[in-house]
Amino acid sequence: SYDVGVYPVCFCNFMADSQIQNVNAYPVLFENQKADYGMMTMIQYKNGVIAQANCSWLYYTKNKGMARIVTTRGTIEIDSFWKGTKARIDMNGIKEECEVEMDSDFTGEVEEACSCVIGHCQSSILSYHASKEILKVIEAVNSYRLKGN
Repeated sequence: SYDVGVYPVCFCNFMADSQIQNVNAYPVLFENQKADYGMMTMIQYKNGVIAQANCSWLYYTKNKGMARIVTTRGTIEIDSFWKGTKARIDMNGIKEECEVEMDSDFTGEVEEACSCVIGHCQSSILSYHASKEILKVIEAVNSYRLKGN
């Protein structure tokens, strides 16, 4: 969860655009193993949004990193959400695809990190507070694992 778990949680937090109110999180474990292989979470936000984020090293490539946003007006689906360039949108029965260009899934991260180091500043894209919100979920998974559940 410390490795692959931060990506879906970061995505959920960004889309919810609200403080986390409650977290139910469970590690994906195997008997007699000290490390987790992923996590299953349900995150409730103060604005009423509920997110389910699951991740695992054991997912097949076919469904690895798929995001689905469900609203009262429709859905948005993004394959490989952390580096995907296409989204399928179905709003009020109108279906379309959206595509953007991207050099690399790391280009934006590296550019932002360099800007922050050079400017001696905190990222306006992923602030210290946003990082702490992600860790609330990851720590809930770790806490569950350490309790021996």
